[in-house]
Amino acid sequence: MSLPFFVRSIVLPNTKLRKSLEKLAAKGYSNLNGVLRVWIYLKYTKSWESLRFQEIHETNNLIVTGSPIVGSVEDYSFYPITITDSWSFKNLCSLTKTLNKIADPILFAIIDTDSTISFYDLSTTNFVELEQLIENNVNTKQNEKKISKNEQNNKNQEKK
Repeated sequence: MSLPFFVRSIVLPNTKLRKSLEKLAAKGYSNLNGVLRVWIYLKYTKSWESLRFQEIHETNNLIVTGSPIVGSVEDYSFYPITITDSWSFKNLCSLTKTLNKIADPILFAIIDTDSTISFYDLSTTNFVELEQLIENNVNTKQNEKKISKNEQNNKNQEKK
């Protein structure tokens, strides 16, 4: 896999940065295009310092980690998602749990079809609580269906 054109046009050839980006491209990360878009946006548009790439071994993806100011205590980590990606709630919960083990805070960088990027900070604590509530609700509904089915069977047997 080679670097996308938008990266080749910004990062000069034969530089240390270009070589490290080409090494990342050679590894075949599934979200490399989005990660590079976020990196370029933060580096050149917002002038962030000390940006770096971090691997997520479980998913063969990368995140961008860095801080807006040199010497800042808190780092932010960004996971790119294109607006055209299809997600299930279960996938999102799983990804959030994985990302939470790696860095905190995690921001999702939502890349729109016109290449604009919006950032959303998802609190993993609230997200996990929401997942538990939904799981409990699903279990409750399944139990209600079983009870209803048993009641229906009992009524049918009484009629016989």
